[in-house]
Amino acid sequence: QRQTAERSRRNLARYFSPTLVEFLSQRDEPLGPVRRQDVVILFADLVGFTQFAEQCEPEVVIELLRHFHALTSSIIFAHGGTIEKYIGDAVCAAFGVPEPREDDAARALTCAVAIIEALERWNQDRIASGQAGIAVGVGLNRGPAVLGDIGSEHSMAFAVIGDSVNLASRLQTATRDLGTSLLISDSVATAVREASEIEAVQLLEELSQSSEIDLKGRSKAARVWFNLERFPLPSRGA
Repeated sequence: QRQTAERSRRNLARYFSPTLVEFLSQRDEPLGPVRRQDVVILFADLVGFTQFAEQCEPEVVIELLRHFHALTSSIIFAHGGTIEKYIGDAVCAAFGVPEPREDDAARALTCAVAIIEALERWNQDRIASGQAGIAVGVGLNRGPAVLGDIGSEHSMAFAVIGDSVNLASRLQTATRDLGTSLLISDSVATAVREASEIEAVQLLEELSQSSEIDLKGRSKAARVWFNLERFPLPSRGA
């Protein structure tokens, strides 16, 4: 029983912050039935990774990804987020899983900024050792999504699915077009203001530039918030 409990905790720790692991490990059905609820989705993706992978040996690429995933996951967990999935050099995280909280958007925003700042420090070390600098684009969106286990009895996976997730991914992609490393939706900005978390509200005030942009695959323009001076995207990534 002790071994089973430890194995369950280790599996949960791959996805959830340490503060949630104990809570989830005590339940027979830790994630509950498939359900619909509001979440905040964070997409972070390395800029120029495809070109980097073409020019480097596979071992170098794997080492970069390991470091990036370790860096982002530790920051996401520290802010109470959940790793939804890794997609190559991209990470998708959810805030408000398994239970939504009033400060989900605030924690997601401070997490996004922490990731960008950590990449800046990592770049200093990389450049000092003669390696190329890297850049990251982060998109945040808040909205309804469906949560639950998907797959079969042989291969189960926790997933957060919905248009809100797709929009966060589109925002992350749009960081390239706007030249910013951070792009948040109007729904995130509204939720941060309502939460009144001082640090997040101060960060939100810096995202003073607003615009309605067209996103690939979407019929309606999306209002977004950013700051080109505070969160610039380098012209060349890894």
